[in-house]
Amino acid sequence: MIDLDYIFQWIHPRKGEAYFKFWVAPVTMVFENAYDILLDIESRQGELEVADLHMVNERKTKNGRFDEHDFRFDCQEGEFKISATGFKMYVRKAPILQSRKALNYKLRGGINFSREYSSS
Repeated sequence: MIDLDYIFQWIHPRKGEAYFKFWVAPVTMVFENAYDILLDIESRQGELEVADLHMVNERKTKNGRFDEHDFRFDCQEGEFKISATGFKMYVRKAPILQSRKALNYKLRGGINFSREYSSS
């Protein structure tokens, strides 16, 4: 499982504004049949900024019953990879429009791996 702030939409600056705004919500990504986790990260602040997620290297599982992929997260601080048959993403709260790409600790409900939606 991965706990992250997901950017649902980038809002272009309006006339007279200089910066983007973002619709952001906390989500839990749950990888199915995950194995072979590779981390190549260097973060002095203990935070990661994911730039992109790639689903690569499609193949059959060893028993031949399912497709699996490598899910590679490209981050500003390096990359990490997880091999899995898929994932589900659970949105835990409604997206919030804000000027930052990440939610603060209180808005996101702390570090959380819940799969439940909360309206508070």
